[in-house]
Amino acid sequence: MALETDFIVIGSGVAGLRASIALAESGGRVTVLTKDKASESNTEYAQGGVAVVLSDDDNAELHEDDTLVAGAGLCDPEAVETLVTDGTKYIKQLIEWGIEFDKEGGKLAFTQEAAHSRRRILHAHGDSTGKEIVRSLIARAGQEKRINLLPRLITGLSPRVGSTAVSAAAAAPPATAAPATVAAVAATPAVVFTTDAAAPASRDAVSAVAVAQT
Repeated sequence: MALETDFIVIGSGVAGLRASIALAESGGRVTVLTKDKASESNTEYAQGGVAVVLSDDDNAELHEDDTLVAGAGLCDPEAVETLVTDGTKYIKQLIEWGIEFDKEGGKLAFTQEAAHSRRRILHAHGDSTGKEIVRSLIARAGQEKRINLLPRLITGLSPRVGSTAVSAAAAAPPATAAPATVAAVAATPAVVFTTDAAAPASRDAVSAVAVAQT
């Protein structure tokens, strides 16, 4: 039995889940292909903290300067500007969605690490930051009736325009008639394959992937 969907998202890490939520909010039907379980991704094993401008003595300009200095000429200035400005917006959104960052005295616990000149690093449950981010995104995705998570479908994949070839469990229904495929897998930029004119709102929604992958 074929499963019709507007978008196939390959991967359920931070990029795939965040893109799926944005696409569903724009009205698209989204099918997410995952590994053994939805939480299984590289994101789940990320132990480091998240740098974000939220403390009273910090600002985006300082964060941008620190990043460019640490990059020693290797950074893309536009990408850094996007990271330090849009990043704050999306971290606030995660907090609204229920992510549990570590706190001290009821306030967010910021640490200062590496080349950062301010205390702007947030952790979740110590070194389980990635796991907590995935948990909160899966919970948020679960609120969207247009999102369908299909586990055990990523063992080997080859994205094609309009469809996705995967080594899949025999019992899983194949996803078909998808006008767009979002490849949100580790170590690659998010790629959107389209076969026809997807709704403009849906195309704009996919831009969230770029921030998630940065």
